Amino acid sequence: MRRAGQGLLIYTGSGINRLPDPFTGPYAASKAAGDVLAEVMAFETARYGIETVIVQPGAYTSGTDHFKHAVGPADIEIVAQYDRLAGLSDQLAERLDKTNLPNRRHDAQEVAEAIRDIVAMTPGTRPRRVDIDPQGRDVTRINDVTAELQRTFFARMDVEDLLHPAAS
Repeated sequence: MRRAGQGLLIYTGSGINRLPDPFTGPYAASKAAGDVLAEVMAFETARYGIETVIVQPGAYTSGTDHFKHAVGPADIEIVAQYDRLAGLSDQLAERLDKTNLPNRRHDAQEVAEAIRDIVAMTPGTRPRRVDIDPQGRDVTRINDVTAELQRTFFARMDVEDLLHPAAS
């Protein structure tokens, strides 16, 4: 991509790193780490004409094994000390489903279609982030504030060109 002076990197992350749920600490932290890596890679590849898009899906609990591999704590004695939270983690999927917006798709195919649409976009017109969330957390608002702060700081460092890929 560097030699060609153009390219597209698409990272699939999650909106959970912007608005985490309870009992998702390790998962949310891993998504936050991946998000920062994608953002920094975007800066470091911009002068080579490489675009970066970070896709931020919400929780698609229907038609997926979203919580299949979630593992609870093994030490029952320690769990007992958290009696005020008893059973709450087991209810997370059901509670998330209740937050799904009405009249909105709730299947993971929506994410695949969004990625397809990103690839089809004209180079130079793609957004940095795409928020696809059946729960409507609206992390786009957080993304917009973060992007503005980044622009301001990069202007002070005189590296604003790192925010957008160079034209080839």
